[in-house]
Amino acid sequence: MHYHCWRAAVLAVVASLSPGCYAAATEGIWAPWSNLFQPRSVAPSATAAWAVDAVRGYVGSMEAPGLENRSVRAADFVRVQGTSFVLGCDPFYPVGWNTFSLLEMASEIPCGSFGADYAAGRGKAQVIQLFDAAQARGLRVVRTWAFTVVSAYPFQVSPNVYDETMFRALDWVLAEAGKRSIRVFLVLADWWTVPGGVQQYVRWSRTAFNSEAFFADRNCIEAYKRNALSLIMRRNTVTGVLYRDDPTIAGWELINEPRWCVHLQHAALPADRPRPLSSCSRGCGARMQRWIEDAARFIALHDRNHLRTVGMEGFWKSSSARFTGMDASPAPWSYSTGQDFHSNHAPAEITHTACHAWPANWAVGGGLTGIAPGIFMSNWLAAHIADARELGKPLILSEFGHSSLPDLALTSRDAFFHSAFSAIEASVAHGQPGAGDLFWHWYANDDRLKTAADQYAIYDDSETMRLVEQHAAVLGRAMEAGKGKFCSQ
Repeated sequence: MHYHCWRAAVLAVVASLSPGCYAAATEGIWAPWSNLFQPRSVAPSATAAWAVDAVRGYVGSMEAPGLENRSVRAADFVRVQGTSFVLGCDPFYPVGWNTFSLLEMASEIPCGSFGADYAAGRGKAQVIQLFDAAQARGLRVVRTWAFTVVSAYPFQVSPNVYDETMFRALDWVLAEAGKRSIRVFLVLADWWTVPGGVQQYVRWSRTAFNSEAFFADRNCIEAYKRNALSLIMRRNTVTGVLYRDDPTIAGWELINEPRWCVHLQHAALPADRPRPLSSCSRGCGARMQRWIEDAARFIALHDRNHLRTVGMEGFWKSSSARFTGMDASPAPWSYSTGQDFHSNHAPAEITHTACHAWPANWAVGGGLTGIAPGIFMSNWLAAHIADARELGKPLILSEFGHSSLPDLALTSRDAFFHSAFSAIEASVAHGQPGAGDLFWHWYANDDRLKTAADQYAIYDDSETMRLVEQHAAVLGRAMEAGKGKFCSQ
């Protein structure tokens, strides 16, 4: 989702909570390119050894001081078999949530996204609270960013140079998730205007001038790949295990919500850099397709253990009517994003399909479509499940949410979530590719954070969370019923 839509309202709340934090939040969230300073010392990253491990093709014993040796077993990793996710001999239904800010929380920065204060132990305590609650509710997967979105505290401070404190925080998140058998999808980059996003790579490159250039610029592509390899070859300082060999990681997403032709953005480039007009040029979708194929091939070359998907919203380049007899697209503008769900997920290195659903953000239900968000969700998922079936790959609804603002009643949000859960449950019951969903966005029960957080926040005390828990129980029973299914095939 694009979390900057409600900038003014959020900043007003942050300002009332902490004027000092307001300044950091303003600079850090809304204008991240104006000052990429690093307030803390940057220690040499443990990732510096990635090149040695990559050259040697290290598979090793996972030996680390004070830690037991660990072996890598294929059965420990979530994998794909046909249109199903599988863990060992059993079906695996990835039901869970998004908390994009886990890295911020675990690193205990004082001014995180939306002005949240994670200092003095609060951040790690909130991560543990979320993970414990997830385990109790049967939520098995979390999707999070492998970068930060506050420029005052960057994860990657320059190409392939990392804040080791931040990297150790990510190590800790994975270790805590592993203790509770929670699997983690790590997103490698973001289309939207945040550190770790495409504009960061454009700013670092001397040959890229706008966001769409990210997909074709040699320097951007090289920096992206080096970052991906640094993560893949990272040795966790808590567990001693390379990320590549860690079954806690469910998989990698190449980039969150990539687009080419619409909503193009210019990085805050130096004055001597030209700013050409962005336009939807012929063949832009083909160029983004080549980037997806190249990135997926690179990651698969260095990590065959984990799942890989694109991370897109799931638009098509033209009508989706061929899948279900009706066009499920939100509006004609979605044809010109550069995305095409079918071709983007077709490469062999893409293990599964994934889509998002933000009908309110896409003007669904307004003058453009006149369709209720819940009905849109049912049609949207039906078309993606049909397309995934044609591709022969499983599907995750990996991001979806609904506003909790007063003019969009919580009852509407609950109905919207119910439509998503019903579609996935029906797909599972009939052996179809729709296999799981990850709602947006779960926060810990912190009153100050609850006041300042974004309008899509979900908390433990909401009716929506009870729906989530019921849905997780349905998919949990389906997993139990299918135990041993894939050992006999």
